[in-house]
Amino acid sequence: SDAGWAVRPVGREPLAEMAGKDAYCPIQGPTSGVVEVFPDLFVVAGKMNMGPMRICRNMQIVRERRQLCLINSVRVSEEVLKEIEALGTVKHVLKIGTHGVDDAFYVERYGATLWSVPTAKWNPKYGKGKDMKMEGNLLEDVPFKCMTAVCYDDETRAACPAVDVQEGSCVNIVVKTASGGVLLASDMVQNYVAHDAKEEFSEHALDKGFCKFMGGVLGFSGRVITPWMWWQNHAPGRDPKKVRHEIEKVLSHDWRHLVPCHGALALNTAKQEWILHLEKWYGKDWYGKE
Repeated sequence: SDAGWAVRPVGREPLAEMAGKDAYCPIQGPTSGVVEVFPDLFVVAGKMNMGPMRICRNMQIVRERRQLCLINSVRVSEEVLKEIEALGTVKHVLKIGTHGVDDAFYVERYGATLWSVPTAKWNPKYGKGKDMKMEGNLLEDVPFKCMTAVCYDDETRAACPAVDVQEGSCVNIVVKTASGGVLLASDMVQNYVAHDAKEEFSEHALDKGFCKFMGGVLGFSGRVITPWMWWQNHAPGRDPKKVRHEIEKVLSHDWRHLVPCHGALALNTAKQEWILHLEKWYGKDWYGKE
């Protein structure tokens, strides 16, 4: 039976109205409403404007005792904010990748604790920007007991080709649920093929039209993948062998579902599918622990 992991809309899926001018990054386009993936784990699909493209991105939400933790934050309309507030109180915001453009909005609106790694920086244009202070260190702790932070080694991060990775964070979060472990991924693991409507939880979860075409050209296509561009930015010397130990760290944890920051959900077999995808970089049967 799939009753244990049915994806259920919590509210309607309104289009996000463009925010008026304020101190924060404006809403980047339409978003979904809040969608429940598992009890106490939710997702909101949004967009990010990048030149002529508007790419898909997701905000992951974890709840523990009516406290909420937002990961890969996405600014949404007041209507969707009411849906989030109905789940509980926004207490924590996590920057786990090179994202974070909307972190200031949630930290300053709700007085939430900001978590990342000590090297993380935020865009100075928005909110307090350069004056934003990390209060929670993911190298040392996590907001909720159900969560595990899997962080890049400092040596790997410092050697990455992209400056925003060197000065940012590369963290993935594993969450324990009654339906099995869930990887809340940063850019390392993405998914552009949904097996069914449960996985494509919103019309905004996957890129369409020109953005889908251009994403495919740039390598953002396929099922449970690490895109080519990720290796270019996150692998020292752009050599996949030099981040194999970082990938194995993520695989060493107990998870089978994926809620990515980009793309659709991948349920039940995500970990095995990712291992198979990585054969193109590491060879057949490269990971023998599954």
